[in-house]
Amino acid sequence: MKLKPNFIVDMGCGEGVILYWINKQGSCNSLIGVDVSREGLIIAKKIAGPYINLILADAHHIPLRRVDLIIAVELLEHLPEPALAVDEMARIANHAIITVPYTLLFRIASLLSLKNIKRLGEALDHRHFYNPRKLKTLLDPLEIVMQKRVGVWLLALTRSKRVNQQPHV
Repeated sequence: MKLKPNFIVDMGCGEGVILYWINKQGSCNSLIGVDVSREGLIIAKKIAGPYINLILADAHHIPLRRVDLIIAVELLEHLPEPALAVDEMARIANHAIITVPYTLLFRIASLLSLKNIKRLGEALDHRHFYNPRKLKTLLDPLEIVMQKRVGVWLLALTRSKRVNQQPHV
């Protein structure tokens, strides 16, 4: 499946590195970064460029109606209620690209790097832990087109269970 999105949202954009990369490709008409951190968005504006739209919002309540693609990289494991964020993705996105750490592999890699030894390799800011089955269950509101392991991460490409939705801000 080849995606050609015109309207992309980076959900949990942080400091804007992915926004910068997408903007540099020049492959979409509208690019929006959403994050809960005002400080992160200030940095994102500098990194991604002045023409990127940024929204201060929580991933559980995105103030948009319809978009072609949501990118949620390294987000769900940090949220208090990741299922609410997935429900938001299902509500507004025709497609979503989602990554989370594959907990077992992530922990092993961290331990081998001598990181987070007291927590058995788990990062301090991770609230949720994933394996392929748990991610598939979480993503149930979306249709999973593809899910696979990439390094120590799980990657999923999903599409809306709604048919032929047009993007609207």
